[in-house]
Amino acid sequence: MASDYELIRNASALFCIAVDTQNWTLLGKVFNEDASLDYPEAIGAADTLSAFQAKLAASLKDLTSQHAVSTQHIDLHDDATAEVITYVVVSHWGGGAKQGQALLASGRYDDQWQKRDGEWKISSRKTSVVGIVHGDLSLLAP
Repeated sequence: MASDYELIRNASALFCIAVDTQNWTLLGKVFNEDASLDYPEAIGAADTLSAFQAKLAASLKDLTSQHAVSTQHIDLHDDATAEVITYVVVSHWGGGAKQGQALLASGRYDDQWQKRDGEWKISSRKTSVVGIVHGDLSLLAP
């Protein structure tokens, strides 16, 4: 049986796969429906998973993305809550009307996780841009 650490790491990786493949339904395996999400201005905040899915679908419509996760620290508070910090480098390439545009940004996810019905999911995420952004964040604007 997988440890709580491995279950959280796997769900965290699933977020990257969901976004990079634009499989918005898959995000339901990563976030609680009542999750609170705070992203930089181009995507913004969302109070539910459904609202976040709609924002991502609109922002990434003409883009190809790749998320590369690096350092991650998981702090299990108890059997049902954890705090996770994850560093990520994200690349976006434009297609369609955004053809030829690109964005490379380093960031950090500050997540609160909850274990509900035996599954670890994110209940709150604060995303921060860390370092220099190469390209224009407005590429993410719908």
